[in-house]
Amino acid sequence: MDAWPIVRYWTQPDRNERHAEVAWPLFEWHDAPSGAGFYARPLYNRRVDRDSRITESEWLWPIGSGTRRPDLVRTVTYPLSLSETEITGDGAKRRQFILLPLVVYRGGAGPTDFLLFPLGGVLHNFLGHEKILIVLWPLYVYQDQPPARRWSVLHPVFTRVRYEEGGGGFKVWPLFGWTAQPGRGSKMFILWPFFQRELSKTEQGDFRRWFFFPFYGRIDEPRGQARTILWPFFGWRRDDNEGQQTWWYPWPFLGHRAGHGVAGRTFWPIYEWERRPERYYSEFLWPLGWYRSESNEQTWKWSLRLVPLFFVEREGTREVHQAQATAAARRTRTGAWQAWPVVKWRSEAAGDEHLEFPSVWPFRYHAEFERNLGPFFRLVEYERTPDNVRSLRVLWRLLRVDTWPEGRYFEAGPLFRLGWEHGRPRRVYWSVLGGFVGCSAAETRGRYWRLLYLLRFGPAGSANVGDTQ
Repeated sequence: MDAWPIVRYWTQPDRNERHAEVAWPLFEWHDAPSGAGFYARPLYNRRVDRDSRITESEWLWPIGSGTRRPDLVRTVTYPLSLSETEITGDGAKRRQFILLPLVVYRGGAGPTDFLLFPLGGVLHNFLGHEKILIVLWPLYVYQDQPPARRWSVLHPVFTRVRYEEGGGGFKVWPLFGWTAQPGRGSKMFILWPFFQRELSKTEQGDFRRWFFFPFYGRIDEPRGQARTILWPFFGWRRDDNEGQQTWWYPWPFLGHRAGHGVAGRTFWPIYEWERRPERYYSEFLWPLGWYRSESNEQTWKWSLRLVPLFFVEREGTREVHQAQATAAARRTRTGAWQAWPVVKWRSEAAGDEHLEFPSVWPFRYHAEFERNLGPFFRLVEYERTPDNVRSLRVLWRLLRVDTWPEGRYFEAGPLFRLGWEHGRPRRVYWSVLGGFVGCSAAETRGRYWRLLYLLRFGPAGSANVGDTQ
């Protein structure tokens, strides 16, 4: 059925697929053995991947989103709430609910967490801490972060620290603080951040830091040294592991890098470049433009951008000689280019290609934007799939041209449509004004005519005009 632009419904029996569009691009629906999707743009969309058993949805994008898969059920209302259930391989469940900034709850497998802010609560395995206990925040906070335990009153002003191996310290922030850990080192600050001193002993060697902010700073560590004067403007760093050095005079306007396998210069914001064995990048008129390239023995990729007006990105399998490149290697090439707001093109790893203009979204393909808002701005779009199906759409599908190995289809809806399939059996069909006059001819069923929408002439069992669309 095709009553464009109000409603359109079609099936593809050979693929067991069904499709529908209502006031497209407002409403769209499809169902296939591999998955299904429903879109009510820009309010709601839902997608099902039956092969991976994954269901995803979005509402009032980017506010709400949901995910359901065998190991996870998640609902997010950004940035206020999160509801989540994790399912492990043995079937155990771990539930979590967060309503910022008031409530945090996690229960099920593992310890139970509950926080009613600012009254108090307890959290486990949170922000790198095994346990955090809060009572009338900031009146009292306890933090267990092995090997250290911290007790704070009027957090973070008064804090006491104890270490498992012995030693400890205290701080009255920001006036004074000191901690010492036997065999590990010590830390101290006076009038933070103006004076700081740190000594840490590691398997690789000693790490020493001394800072009199912002006048002078010094770092000595196993991998090198660093010095700063009037931080962050003037500085020097040496990396002995990489055999490289960096100077700033002053940061970020002038600087250079040199050493084993690296060279670079900075004249910010006019121009900056850096070259390493595996990559090269340069920026010009920051933040408008840059060029970047990376490569290894198997792959390569590079990009050139003038934001938001133009960009080109390419990546793929490394080819030593173009003449020796295999077809499989050529197919792995992917990339995108754009001349905003005129045109945008992309090629994905699966072999899909997409061209559209004008190109309203000023950055590279953004999946969430494309699902919820993209179709409203695609005045002209062209797509090609790995099985060589090519589609052209103009003015929200007012003009439609499809080509595939076995046939062609043309539509200037709702005025005229014409299609033919040159496989076995051959078939040709056309119609004017959605069925005012139409014809369908197939080798196995003869010729079928339709006049004035209702009158049908032809052999019994003939198909309707354009019944595959």
